[in-house]
Amino acid sequence: MAVRIAVARRRWPSHAAARLCSDQVGGAPAHDVLADVLRGAKGARQAKLATRALPPPLQPAGDSLGRAQDRFAELAGGQVKRPGGRWGRKKRARQRRREKAASADGGALPPPREFIRAGAEMVTKASRPSALVGLDDAALAAYLLHNHGQRRTQNSADRAARLGWLRRDIRILEGNRCEFGNAATAAVVRLLVGFGNPWAGADRFMQFLEGRAPREVDTKAWLAGIQALVKAERVADVDAVLQQMPRLPRNDVPVLGSTLMALYVKADPDKAKAMFRSLKQQGIANEAALVLCLTVCGPGEAEAAAAAPGVPLTPRVFSALIGACRRGGGVERATELWRQYEGEVRGGADVGCYNAILQVCRLCEDVTALEYWMQRMHDRGVTWDMYTYSTVLNTCAELSRRPGDRLAVMARTLFEHACTSGAAQNVKVCGGLAQLHAKHNDVAGMKKLVDYMDAHAVYVTSVIRGYMAQCGIDRPERPTRAEKSGRAPA
Repeated sequence: MAVRIAVARRRWPSHAAARLCSDQVGGAPAHDVLADVLRGAKGARQAKLATRALPPPLQPAGDSLGRAQDRFAELAGGQVKRPGGRWGRKKRARQRRREKAASADGGALPPPREFIRAGAEMVTKASRPSALVGLDDAALAAYLLHNHGQRRTQNSADRAARLGWLRRDIRILEGNRCEFGNAATAAVVRLLVGFGNPWAGADRFMQFLEGRAPREVDTKAWLAGIQALVKAERVADVDAVLQQMPRLPRNDVPVLGSTLMALYVKADPDKAKAMFRSLKQQGIANEAALVLCLTVCGPGEAEAAAAAPGVPLTPRVFSALIGACRRGGGVERATELWRQYEGEVRGGADVGCYNAILQVCRLCEDVTALEYWMQRMHDRGVTWDMYTYSTVLNTCAELSRRPGDRLAVMARTLFEHACTSGAAQNVKVCGGLAQLHAKHNDVAGMKKLVDYMDAHAVYVTSVIRGYMAQCGIDRPERPTRAEKSGRAPA
């Protein structure tokens, strides 16, 4: 046992070692486990987490609890601070209620929520799905989130592989009579949406609703299911679910509103605006809902919507407000809004705000304003990103008239600057210059660009292949991994 904890402590913090190893203790006394785990704690925070991480069977009591508290006080320098503020008062009130309930029953204190969650994670941490039989809802959700939701997906191949592993585990767990309740269903639906298959998540949520009363489904399951339906763009199912869904707590209404607005922005913009007005009147509009509303509003409506109470003017909101001028007002209106609200932006305008006004200049074909805002970015010390380069390069390609004019020279100079900064290793940046070469039939420039893309492993899209074909450059398709290994079908 000591060896297992020592190995785990070298790989994870002390509280993770407690979660991993406490299920293998067997009949060892709880204070031995506490002493061994707390001995590796580097400070008061780790000691506190290590104490909380023990599952209910090893919950410290009696002498073991006293030893753990003494060790915690020693690590904290003899002064154990009580949590202050509103959250600290709530925490102490919950502790008093637990102590009162325990004294009334004459038994030990019930395990707190942290112990239950830690126990569920501990039981399912290193187990294979085939060995898990009859898990309850909380333990099953903890297993799925821990084994499938910890690492961020890198690309489409990674998402597809992890989606296959998730489906395999679900089939095994369903065959082992595990309980897929509210928590487990919400976890599965969120994982399916995160792995790029919202349609499967929507189908699973609709199957979960069959045969259940609306009151039996909790808030997390409702929100996860509606998010999957919105991602899958199933408007009819969303309307049907909203009719039977009970009234949600006030804190969850903004999340539901912003999720539904993401659907209605494409399907019914007027309904999205009406939904945001309802959230605004209730005083519960959030930043995500405001940004979605600004994407379908004109400049006048956007300025009125941006004055929502309780929503600060962040760079994300400010860039959406400037972007509304693409649907009316043009560069003049965007410049006016910039001068009016620039000083109120929390943290100042970032590169996303400048990219928004550069997009307005591109749609209005105003090269003078485009050069002005790029120079202003340089003077303010705002670093250009790949969206800045791609916007300017596409503008030059669309408005350039002959190979040697001012816009063509500016595009080549800007691409050389992007190569120096590393931003040119992006398909959107290379696509802007490829469009310019194809427009002027510049074969030498296109060959040089293709060599650069090959040297830096930039993906050649079908659009860039079309530009290459205009210049008479025929580049064969790259062989797939199966073709390289000789396993491709004939």
